[in-house]
Amino acid sequence: MTLTHNVPQTYPLDSYLTTINELLSPRTPDLVLGEQNQPFELQRTFDLRPPHLSEVDHEYLMLKGALRIVPIELRNQLLGAYIKYVHPLLPIIDLQWFLCRAMVEDESKFTSPLLHQAVMLAGSAFIAQEVAIGAGFSSRKALRKTLFERAKVSNYCME
Repeated sequence: MTLTHNVPQTYPLDSYLTTINELLSPRTPDLVLGEQNQPFELQRTFDLRPPHLSEVDHEYLMLKGALRIVPIELRNQLLGAYIKYVHPLLPIIDLQWFLCRAMVEDESKFTSPLLHQAVMLAGSAFIAQEVAIGAGFSSRKALRKTLFERAKVSNYCME
């Protein structure tokens, strides 16, 4: 069997690369200036309120961080890592649907905190240590532990 050299090699997600790059590249205006003119991001949370969830349960989820959304810069890094390293091997979600809900529409209205946290957790294995430290964690391991706990507790929303 001989290789044909004039046929370009493609990967499973090559058709999405332009769309993905457009979504991950622009900076979104979720930053406000603090007193020292240092930008900081407002804490973002999911607005999910399932009818079966009591106020006490909702407070517990908030306390455990299950309804917190990672900062936009970190989210972009985690999604980029997920798209590059995880999704080609385990394409279990509709990537176009997920990216539309997580990045184009209002992320706080995302219907499944568990899915969102799980994708962030999956991408966290492939980001640089400096990214995790830059996001305020002591290490990538600490970031992964936090995201794992959030995903684990987010499962409570699904019951």
